[in-house]
Amino acid sequence: MGDMMVLGKPLIGAYTAFKGGHALNNKLLRALLADRTAYDIVSFDKPAQAPRGLADLAPAW
Repeated sequence: MGDMMVLGKPLIGAYTAFKGGHALNNKLLRALLADRTAYDIVSFDKPAQAPRGLADLAPAW
């Protein structure tokens, strides 16, 4: 999952790979970012609205 941090924002979602690695993760992120309809960028007005574990990251976004 560390490879997913190159997005620059926390990822809210699920990711499962069989025999994944850096190359596969890179390919996935490039495909995801190439299709603007494949993802949404969300924000939360109040940290309590963010999913558990992300509320502490809100000021760093």
